[in-house]
Amino acid sequence: MNNTPSTADSITASFKENGSNLLINGRPRTNTNYWEASLGSSASAYLSIHSGSCNWNGEHFKSGFWFTGTYGGSTWCIAQNYSIEGYKFNTEKTYSISAIVYNEKSEKTVNFRITNRDSTNVVFLQSVNLQNGYQYVNLEFTPSSAGDAPVFGMTVESTGDFSFYIPWVVVKEGNTTKSWVPNGDEVNHGSTVINKDGVTVNNGALTIKNNAGESVFYAD
Repeated sequence: MNNTPSTADSITASFKENGSNLLINGRPRTNTNYWEASLGSSASAYLSIHSGSCNWNGEHFKSGFWFTGTYGGSTWCIAQNYSIEGYKFNTEKTYSISAIVYNEKSEKTVNFRITNRDSTNVVFLQSVNLQNGYQYVNLEFTPSSAGDAPVFGMTVESTGDFSFYIPWVVVKEGNTTKSWVPNGDEVNHGSTVINKDGVTVNNGALTIKNNAGESVFYAD
């Protein structure tokens, strides 16, 4: 929170989100810019923007995309973000991948990776078993290499039909997070004003929780 100017009958609290996410459009709202589906001959899949609002673990999502299709197993099937192609990873530092994923099907294995588009020059790769339903994915790593035009990817390893909803993904230097972090070019500003007219939230959402920490009201 940056500043809190006040008068006799009004209080305004301003905020600014820090932008340490290396990915651009890591939380898609209106388009899948910087995201693409890379498919071999044994795969059929597509990306689509999520519509509506979902709620999980006290967080409301009005963002993200679906990665849906069928994988035959003999080639490749990847949802990837190529906005980090110009980034060089520091092999002496710790980085992390954090994401929320909803798996609509039965358990599926997905590789979370940072490599070249052709799967060479591996910066990081780890298999994750995604259970049915929502889950956090929190992975920390020291890069194996600095990368040569790296992209972030989620590679489907289980054959058959799949359907994943991804509200957001964060790739950043440092430890994992369970909260959304924007890219430096996507820093959000906003304010909350309390005065005689009530409470006004500018450029943000409103969540009201009870004593148990459960959300009882949400507006975006």
